[in-house]
Amino acid sequence: VPAGLPELTVKYGANEVHGRSSRFRARVHRFLHKAPDVVFDASLGRCCLVFIDPDAPNRVSDDGKQAGAAGPWLHWLVVNCRGDMSSGEERVCHAGPTPPRGNHRYIFVLFRQDGEVKLPPGDIGRKRWDFAGFMRDNEAVLTP
Repeated sequence: VPAGLPELTVKYGANEVHGRSSRFRARVHRFLHKAPDVVFDASLGRCCLVFIDPDAPNRVSDDGKQAGAAGPWLHWLVVNCRGDMSSGEERVCHAGPTPPRGNHRYIFVLFRQDGEVKLPPGDIGRKRWDFAGFMRDNEAVLTP
């Protein structure tokens, strides 16, 4: 992750996420099934948030270079937000983590949004979501 990117505050109720040091278990920590509060600096302007699990259904390798057979799995997509998710438009509703086994990385990516986000027509599938294609389709309007 490049240095100097804006920081997100991600909380599931009173439980704050602290990157790699956070360890949760979906079957034990039921709060994960509700959308988290995600807050960022409103001076960034209009933003888009993507929440993915590259390791679905299970992590292939420890180096994280290869996606799982169903990954990346799209957990949430919100556009046109300013400072928090409640100000935005949910394009793909939140689906909490439910890993069948193993350790998973859950990644929140915030983009500065300088135009309308392009999405494929119809239902956006979560399984093997084309994150690279999303980035290509929106390279003129999204900046990490």
